[in-house]
Amino acid sequence: MANRHPYHPQCGCATCSRHELSDERADVLAGALHRSGFVLSEALGELTTEQLALIAGHLADGNDTGAAEILRNAIGDYLSQLISGRMDDVDCSRIEAVQHYLVVYEAKPAPVAEMPWRVAA
Repeated sequence: MANRHPYHPQCGCATCSRHELSDERADVLAGALHRSGFVLSEALGELTTEQLALIAGHLADGNDTGAAEILRNAIGDYLSQLISGRMDDVDCSRIEAVQHYLVVYEAKPAPVAEMPWRVAA
């Protein structure tokens, strides 16, 4: 019988390695959500009055970088809460939650390059 244990990043067993690869793939797929206009629209709706005032101030001063940083953080926080909430509510893995939101937001992930050992096979 296999000795199962919780995921640990320092472990080299096959189960932990698959878990780590799944999380890396989820990060790549989540990139498409960061580029979605639908996600941006919803993240803007979640901004506080203070955050909106900061963005307006940065834009008025010509500081596009400052405004972009606030928006980037807002989108990241929004997606993190969304994905974590889905994982808790439905008891699914991170990659399953990301794939669900790719469908919901109709986001198209970038094509993944084939791995050399799979191309040769």
